[in-house]
Amino acid sequence: MPTTRDDEIRALLARERFTDAFELVISAYGDRMLGLAFTILGDRAEAEDAVQDVMVRIWRALPQFRGDSAVSTWVYAITRNRCLTMVKQRRADEPLSLDEPGSRRQAESLAAPAPRTNDALALLGALPLPYRQVLTLFYAEEKSYEEIARDLDMPIGTVKTNIHRGRKMLASLYGEGRTK
Repeated sequence: MPTTRDDEIRALLARERFTDAFELVISAYGDRMLGLAFTILGDRAEAEDAVQDVMVRIWRALPQFRGDSAVSTWVYAITRNRCLTMVKQRRADEPLSLDEPGSRRQAESLAAPAPRTNDALALLGALPLPYRQVLTLFYAEEKSYEEIARDLDMPIGTVKTNIHRGRKMLASLYGEGRTK
């Protein structure tokens, strides 16, 4: 008898009940997929588009799921990869040359500005992507260091370092927001 969501999904896949498995994946991980996508992309509409793409990819890939990792890890990896691809495409669509007048100012404006509010999401959104990802998974998703390392495919030491640096950056941003 399956005991976890992953076990239930694996049991459905073993019986080739792909529609039921897909529905269970989406109900179990849909909100978290959206949260991760929003964390990476910083835009709700883009995050929703990314999650729709991810759902299609999951649907197509379910019959080939080998079970080498937890279903959640597999789902988060697909979500992360799709979002990072979208970030790269976004950057590629907006080429900048620092030799042209005004381009340097435009490039500097693309850097994350210091937030003018103490709102936690604004502060988190101002962090570079690696710190934003680990802090979101650690605090919002309540994942352990090991789970984050597995989900983001990075060494556990990097996870710990990014959480530490992210916390320091948040504290610094919070301090700047209070003095304005």
